[in-house]
Amino acid sequence: MTSKTSLHRIIFILRWIKGDRVLSFDELLTRYRREMYSKFPDEPDRAEDFSRRTLQRDVIELRDVYGIYILYDRRQNGYRLSDKTYSAKILEYLLDTLELYQIMQLKPLSDSILFPDDRKARGSEHMMFLLKAITGFHKVEFEYHKFDGEPPSLRQVNPLALKEFKNRWYLLAFQDGNPKVKSFGLDRMQGIRRLPAKFDPDLAENWTTQFESVFGITSRDPKEAVKVVLSFRPVQGRYVQALPLHQSQTTILENENEIRISLRIAITHDFIMELLSYGAEAEVISPRRLRSQIARLLNDGSKRYEKPQ
Repeated sequence: MTSKTSLHRIIFILRWIKGDRVLSFDELLTRYRREMYSKFPDEPDRAEDFSRRTLQRDVIELRDVYGIYILYDRRQNGYRLSDKTYSAKILEYLLDTLELYQIMQLKPLSDSILFPDDRKARGSEHMMFLLKAITGFHKVEFEYHKFDGEPPSLRQVNPLALKEFKNRWYLLAFQDGNPKVKSFGLDRMQGIRRLPAKFDPDLAENWTTQFESVFGITSRDPKEAVKVVLSFRPVQGRYVQALPLHQSQTTILENENEIRISLRIAITHDFIMELLSYGAEAEVISPRRLRSQIARLLNDGSKRYEKPQ
């Protein structure tokens, strides 16, 4: 198990070596000491606990505990991530989790200085079970409770992956006889169990690219990605720049009056709801059909407040 003294080194090593970086021991040592002296000026010992021996121990721990392989490249005289390591997205998620765990070890730590989001959805207790079913190609069965008032239904599905959206986790799965991949909220599952029968994941439609052009989790009907141009008031626009709506987002105009971005994205229910959440802070420039739809929905919402209570 990672000790408190080695955790900050492991986080540092991953932060600097992730991607295609190749760094020598001397480069890592210099960067580490500079960072530690800067962050912890009153704890000089932190900057001195990095050596070739501790680096080798940390490399072994990363491999054995976290499944992350760091190799020494003799040709480039430096350390780099192995091709066996997780994707950049999963690695970033792991780093965020490790840093949060590091924060949780601080003493004293109380609700007066750390405020986790109280709106965390239920269902995370199913994740490990579902991941084992996914990797073992096992069918699963559960009782599914929709939010639209329909009675619960028993589902048997072939699980493919887990996807997160706005603090909720969803199971992506397909059913026998229907290759279309659907999403099921983990917080709406009850009585989940693994079935003895297995399935062939290749029978699902081309689902791995299904969400590339989608904001969120909803993709009920296949939709073509289109170019969307949005204009934001400057302050809101900077928030959107800091946390992009979609991987295709680019800034095409920025001045004291507005920040304008361009996206290549499918127009889905989730995306429309996100645009509505900005209210007067955002304006759809194009396409014209989406602009008209948002204007109508905002107008309908405004009329509801005009009714006397």
